[in-house]
Order: sequence, then C-alpha cells, then structure tokens
Amino acid sequence: MTLEPAEALRRCMRAWRLRPAPVVSTFATKNLTQLARARDGRRVFLKCAPNPFDRGVQREADAIAHVRDAIDPKLLRVPDLIGFDANRNVLALEFIARAPTLYAQHRERRALPLRRLREIGRSLAALHASSAQPAWAEPPADTLLECFVWTRPDFATRLPPDGMLLFGTLQADARARDGLIELIQDPQRRALIHGDAKALNILLPARGAPVWLDWELAHFGDPAQDLGSLAADLARCQIAPEQPSEKLSVNALNDGLAALFDGYGPLSRAMRRRVRLWMGAHLLIYAHAMVLGDGELHALPHRLLTRARKLLHA
Repeated sequence: MTLEPAEALRRCMRAWRLRPAPVVSTFATKNLTQLARARDGRRVFLKCAPNPFDRGVQREADAIAHVRDAIDPKLLRVPDLIGFDANRNVLALEFIARAPTLYAQHRERRALPLRRLREIGRSLAALHASSAQPAWAEPPADTLLECFVWTRPDFATRLPPDGMLLFGTLQADARARDGLIELIQDPQRRALIHGDAKALNILLPARGAPVWLDWELAHFGDPAQDLGSLAADLARCQIAPEQPSEKLSVNALNDGLAALFDGYGPLSRAMRRRVRLWMGAHLLIYAHAMVLGDGELHALPHRLLTRARKLLHA
C-alpha cells in the first residue's frame, strides 16, 4: 500500500526517534518537508517525494553518501545523512543552522563575496575530479532544452501567446539553436556534477568549506553545466533582478565570475565555450520560468532571452 507523503514522514520520524518541530517548514520545494530534532539535540530536515515514482530523494541520498566519502571536507561539505527510507521515499538530513546561503549573503551585503566564490570554485573542481560513483548517476529526464529547439505541442500550450512570440525569436535564431543542440549531445568529458548549481543551494558557514545542498539532480554529465548554471544564476541578478537587493553592477558580476573561475582552476578554450553555452541555456530556463509564473510578458524575460541568445552564439 502506498502511503500519503505526510503519513510516510510521520512513520519515518517514529522509526528514527525524531521529535517534530512545531510547524512544517516553508522551504520552496516540490517535496513535503518537515523540521525535527534528534535525541542528541541535532536539528534534522526531512523531505518526502510527492509520489512513489519520483526518485529525486533517492538520487540525493545516494549522491550525498558517496560525495561525503570521496571528497575532502576541507574543500566541499554535504549535510550529514541521518536516515533514508527507500520504500517510503523519505530522506532525513542534518539541518545546518546559522549558515547563510550564497544568495542570502549577496542580498544582505549587496555584493558578491569574492573569497567565498573562490572557495565555491574549488569545491566544484573537487567534485568534478572526485572518484565518487553513485548508483543513480544517469542524467535525470529533462526535455526543456529540446523544447527550446523543437517546440513541442505540450510546451507551446503552457505558454501565453506573448510567451510563444518571445520564444519564437529563439526558434528563428539558427546560431542559438545550434548552441542548444550542441549541449543536448553527449559532452566530451563526463564527471559527477551537482546538476542544480545555484546560489540558494550553497551554504556559507563562518568556518569551513561551502556546504552544497539539494543533490536531487546529481549525475554524470558535463562539468561545464555546473559552472554555467551558477554563473547564469549570478548573471540573472545583473540582467533582470526581481528584487532591488538582488541587483548587481556589471563590474560586480564580472569580478564574481572571475573569482569563481579562478577558484575552479584553468579552463581550456573548449571548456570556456561550453560554460558560455550552459549560461545561455540556464538564462533561457529562467526566462521560461518567469513567463510561466507571471502568466504575462514583461521586460525581464526579454532581457534574459536577449543575453541568452548572445551567449549561445559562442
């Protein structure tokens, strides 16, 4: 019998002897989440997949276990794995308090922390060079890039009319479409990648290495994707900030990207080109999310798509 996610959470908490926090957490996630406390006093973050066929939490549990064993914690940290129930699709992780995300620190200080970005670059280099071999290493199903290239009917029907006009300009740009097609093809080098590298998924504790969260999309893929994804997340705050506290100047963005790439290490010409292509692809994804979320078109998706097309011309 398949349990409802809330009941699966309750049963796992009893089995792991966790005490629930007074309220369910409000983290932005597709999973049902809960904060709890272990008998030793540690705070615990639980997540349960919304349906039994969603293997994201299983992929995350597997990735965290292998990354923790394979990578020097002075370079990259992951939360402690408290428990995982594969039958109920419930994962329990150490909740790391008093450590802001890169996104929160950027908004609070109205600037990018260059020293920490170098550390983040080093942590990604360590991940991509690691010997970690998770069982769940195949790329997760994601056809959005293919939708940008070949407009499928189900993709088109979800967009408002103005959104179709916007993405129609991408369809007419042969060089940008060629850049996306290159990314869809197999990369020349495969490594374990995080798969969802963005500022909200990186904790910056006062002491120690960056802590990477949310490994549900981890897989063997193109290392340039992680760099391009994080670079696009930072670039979005310069191109199309949604909040005044997000806004970055061109110089601040360039300094931040230089620190990130410097920490990662020397990039070959081919790697730099693929990072640019992935930056463009992820800016398209942000533009698509804005159009879907708002239900109408405004200046921000236009700005993102214009910059994305230029990057995809690399």
